[in-house]
Amino acid sequence: VTADHGELAGVHGGMLGKGPDIYKETVRVPLLVRHPDARSGSTDALVGSIDLVPTLLAFAGLSDAERQQRYPDLHGVNVSSVIADAKARTARDERGILFNYGTPSGPLTGTGPGSNLRSLIRGVFDGRFKFGRYFKLHEHHEPRDWDTLVAHNDLELYDTQADPDEIVNLAFKPDEQKTRILELNTKVNALID
Repeated sequence: VTADHGELAGVHGGMLGKGPDIYKETVRVPLLVRHPDARSGSTDALVGSIDLVPTLLAFAGLSDAERQQRYPDLHGVNVSSVIADAKARTARDERGILFNYGTPSGPLTGTGPGSNLRSLIRGVFDGRFKFGRYFKLHEHHEPRDWDTLVAHNDLELYDTQADPDEIVNLAFKPDEQKTRILELNTKVNALID
């Protein structure tokens, strides 16, 4: 049992619905798995929707090597080990979860009311820090250096352990967080690649 998105329900100053943000209310969705060989429990291991098909194929008896050979374009991580042992970790915990919100707020022509807004997102959650870069439809890019990143993106950075409600945007002082922001930006680009 899972979902494709959550609901803001009035948090962060009255925001409603879903959409162009990286807040936990929108992007953290339930994933409940019932398997006859697994004990009940919960985990804080990272799992993304992209990991569901590789995991289901593993449940069906396909090894990771067989899956990669038969479905080389299938990206995602087999997280079945987490279902067997809630303390287990997978490659997803190392890579992080990619946030990819690509629906423009204006018409696709880029001439509508939302065409000049930085409303498209690429970001990552590494289990503690959540980072997002917001950019315009006509400025789609993969920033690989600091100057490009800060010139063409609005940034958000949250320490979800120290700030579980994601209130204090650490990216408001980007120079203080430059090293962390660049590390997380590199993770975003690696996940996109």
